Amino acid sequence: ALLECDPEVPCLRAGPDGAVTLRPGAGHTWKGRIYLMDNRPGVLLGKWEEDFGHQGRLTRYAAALAKAMRRPRVILNPSNQYANRIRGEDGRELYNEGLNMWHYAVAARKYLKEDGRVEAFITRDTQSQLTTLRYEAMLANALRGDLLISLHSDATGNNTPGGGTWTFYTGPTHLSEEELASLPYPLEDSRRLASLVQAKVLEAIREVYPEVLDRGIREHWSRLYMIHQPRCPSCLIEVLFHTNPKERELLKDPAFQDRIGRAVAEAALEFLFPSG
Repeated sequence: ALLECDPEVPCLRAGPDGAVTLRPGAGHTWKGRIYLMDNRPGVLLGKWEEDFGHQGRLTRYAAALAKAMRRPRVILNPSNQYANRIRGEDGRELYNEGLNMWHYAVAARKYLKEDGRVEAFITRDTQSQLTTLRYEAMLANALRGDLLISLHSDATGNNTPGGGTWTFYTGPTHLSEEELASLPYPLEDSRRLASLVQAKVLEAIREVYPEVLDRGIREHWSRLYMIHQPRCPSCLIEVLFHTNPKERELLKDPAFQDRIGRAVAEAALEFLFPSG
C-alpha cells in the first residue's frame, strides 16, 4: 500500500521522495497535527516551526503549502484628499473627495471578496482616517500587493467644470535608471492594468451616462506617489470630475459607487486571471 492522498497538496502525501510502502497485512501509525486557521501562510509557517522545528521534509511541505495557499493581493487606495471639497453658496459641503472615494474602494473590495480568488486590502482602516501617501505606499509594500489601484475624482482648478474619466500608470518618464533596473515587475504591466481599469470603468459609466468623455490612459505629468512608490503594477483612475455638477451628483450616488466598484474589481481580476 502506498500512502498517497492528494498529489496536488504536498502536505497530504508521503511521496514521491518520502513515499511509505507497507507489505500486505502490515500496519503503521502516523502522527500529525491539523491546523485550522485563517489563510495566512506566514502564521501557518510560524506555527509549524514552533511545533516541529527545522525537520527537513516537514518544513519543505509546509513551505510548499504556504505558497499554494497564497492568493494574489489587490491593494485598493481611495483618495485621502479630504481638503478636495466643493461647498455651496451657503458654505455647506457638497462633496469631499477623500470621504466619497472610500465608498468605491469598499464596493470593489466587496466584489473581490465575493469572487474569492484574491485577497483585497484598503490602504486605510476607516473612511475618515488621516494618513499620508508615504504611509499608504509603505503599507501597500508591506502587504506585498500584486497590484494597486488608486481611486480619485478629478477637478479643473480654474473655475471650469471639466469632465470625463482617465487613468494614469507608472511609466519610465519619472523613473531613474536605478529605479527602472530595480523594478520587481515588468513596467508594461502598469500600462496593461491602467488600460483594463479605464475600459471596465468607462463601460460601466456609459450605462448610466453615455456622453461621458473618454480621456484615455497616459503617464501623469507629475511623479504621483501612489503609482511610483508601490513595488507592484499600479494605476490611478480619476473616475469623473467633482467640479462638474452633473458628474458630482453621479459620484455621490451609492448605486453608481457600487457599479464602479464592481468594474474596478472586474479589471483587477482580468489583470490577474486573463480570460484570453
